[in-house]
Amino acid sequence: MYRTALFLSLAVATVAQAAPQLPRHAELDLHAARQLADASLAETLRRNECLYVPDYAINAGGIIDVYYGRSGGSAAQLKAHIDGIGATLGQIFQRAESASKTTVEIADQLAEERFGR
Repeated sequence: MYRTALFLSLAVATVAQAAPQLPRHAELDLHAARQLADASLAETLRRNECLYVPDYAINAGGIIDVYYGRSGGSAAQLKAHIDGIGATLGQIFQRAESASKTTVEIADQLAEERFGR
């Protein structure tokens, strides 16, 4: 069994949605953090089997809420979009593990894919 420390910003509930994507034998320690002071720290965390959730990925619910509030979207649309954050985090975790890359690299790639860059 290995220990997984999950570093995140603020939205612990969203991480709980992604928990099924984590290895079943992982122990979780949640640590509040802001952005990494240095990009090389993401690799250090990865090598030590620690998941880091980039700030913009874990806090996506805030901007999604603002969008639906301003666009007049329904509560059901808002909930469905926010519920998708857990799946996105799971995708980040799986892609990072299979590619032996950091979650920061994968989250950046995924964001660029979604924005069509």
